Amino acid sequence: MADDAAFIARSAGKVLLEYNTQGRKTIKLWEEKHGGTLETTFNCDGAILAQKLLGGTTPEQRIKSTLGAASAPSALEKAYEEVKLNRQCPNCGEARLVRFADSIVSSKDLPVMPIYRCTACKKRSYYLTDEYLEFLVANNTTLFDPKERAELEKDRHAFMNELKEYIIRIFAAKHIARIR
Repeated sequence: MADDAAFIARSAGKVLLEYNTQGRKTIKLWEEKHGGTLETTFNCDGAILAQKLLGGTTPEQRIKSTLGAASAPSALEKAYEEVKLNRQCPNCGEARLVRFADSIVSSKDLPVMPIYRCTACKKRSYYLTDEYLEFLVANNTTLFDPKERAELEKDRHAFMNELKEYIIRIFAAKHIARIR
């Protein structure tokens, strides 16, 4: 993809934008979800970097704010394809993982962790990037008590590693495999 190239794809209630930012390919997906728009940002490998439910803005407005008003008309149309994670399923080994968002009906149902479903074996698994964990912590600091926030400020790296360990244990207890 050229540095200034951008591609837009549309499907029923979904708009996907692929573009380059800071020398790397970024993918944004906007989906209409019961009274709002779910915005998901992926890296070039299909890993989720950020996910949030927006109110009051349309995908077209988000495209213009993402690319800039002058760039939006130059985006090329392409056929819509689901974003696939460039990893193997931990259950069957197939590289056919797509984001699992079918169950989202309200902001309360927005998954905190990036869950993927294998289109081959139909099993769910999760994949957590450091960027997504940083996004979660930065956007939810009020969920941490003062002692935890102090630990975060004191040694961010150690805090994030401990948080990852908790997440791994929680998903292992629920028998949801981790994608590596």
